[in-house]
Amino acid sequence: MRNSSACTGFNTTLAEDVERFRFLHSLPGAYVFVQEYQPIPGGPAADLGNFFDDSADRLIDELVGICFTQNMKSMEKYYRWLSKRYVQAFGRLHLGLVDTIFRYNQRDRKGRYIQTLAGTLRNGLKD
Repeated sequence: MRNSSACTGFNTTLAEDVERFRFLHSLPGAYVFVQEYQPIPGGPAADLGNFFDDSADRLIDELVGICFTQNMKSMEKYYRWLSKRYVQAFGRLHLGLVDTIFRYNQRDRKGRYIQTLAGTLRNGLKD
């Protein structure tokens, strides 16, 4: 089994993230660990100004179709991070992404998640 990590939230695009996950999925027995970029004091800030492009919906649909047999909890954290960024950029939820987040875990919280994200648009989206 190979350990593979993917750092997100620094200066990549959604297209680059999806390509990275596609590659990691192609590795036999890859164990994927996703972590969000956390700047160190004095380090460079994240630059996500070009994270989404016109193909965001298609790319997210492709992304949620990539299934890893190991460590889906790590991917779920990425999906939640991505969902927040999507709401910030487009002012709406990507329902396929939300369905994927709650496919196996905490199904009873899906409605609250939708209400909270939708409600944050009126009150200013917070991380």
